[in-house]
Amino acid sequence: MNKINLPDKFHFFLKKRGWTLFNYQKDFIEEVQNNVFKRYLISSDTGTGKTITLFLPLLIDHLEKKKI
Repeated sequence: MNKINLPDKFHFFLKKRGWTLFNYQKDFIEEVQNNVFKRYLISSDTGTGKTITLFLPLLIDHLEKKKI
């Protein structure tokens, strides 16, 4: 399992729903957070969350700005 620094609100969001991230999703989040690349190509098997992966940085940003 890849260890990445997920924001607390995002970690709680996942935990509350019983969701876990695939390793490639964790890698993607880490690379986006560190501004590694400008463009990404996500390749994974059908049903492994490629579409939702593209929205993860937006979700993290939204949760961080939301006052709970």
